[in-house]
Amino acid sequence: MPKIVDILSPLPGVVVKVNVQPNQRVKEGDPVITLSSMKMEFPVESECSGLMEVILVKEGDEIAQGKPLARIRTED
Repeated sequence: MPKIVDILSPLPGVVVKVNVQPNQRVKEGDPVITLSSMKMEFPVESECSGLMEVILVKEGDEIAQGKPLARIRTED
């Protein structure tokens, strides 16, 4: 049964790039958002395969650790 999964920020930082669009299919491990923190870039990967429901951030947003970045509807 499909479920909604939030992708959470693993660390505080700034959104450098949004790598996917709503309604795009993603696979587990695909880079969804790229964050900049401590002068380094970190890809935030999808935790599951499914359909990208919504992107909750935009480039330039400052985000806190644990903040939801996107939502995926799983395929299982």
